Amino acid sequence: MPTKSKQKGFTIVELLIASIIIAVGILGWAKAQDGSIKGRAISNGITTASELGMAKLEQIALECQNNAEIDNDFDTITTQGVQFVRTWSIDQGEILDGVDLWKIDVTVSWTHYGLKSVQYQRIVVGG
Repeated sequence: MPTKSKQKGFTIVELLIASIIIAVGILGWAKAQDGSIKGRAISNGITTASELGMAKLEQIALECQNNAEIDNDFDTITTQGVQFVRTWSIDQGEILDGVDLWKIDVTVSWTHYGLKSVQYQRIVVGG
């Protein structure tokens, strides 16, 4: 005659195994969230640096076309708690008599989550 087990609920071993599985799952989820936050911060940095670099490039190109004197220089901009350093250099030459040529290099660097930089170049022809 079969006997019925009077055991109800979970054993301590089953509870320990279940809690370990849940803990590993939560730790994995937390690590994925950390990576997602870091990736978003890096992406925001690249976007901001690109906007700052292109704005400076456009400004210098316009000044070159207006025959303004521009020196190689740098500036520092802090936005959203991140410090960006823009550096620019201008090489001037002449391609024909009276036709000037400027090569503009703009680099934006920042150190949020490691040293990163973006660089833009443009050649401007003026009269």
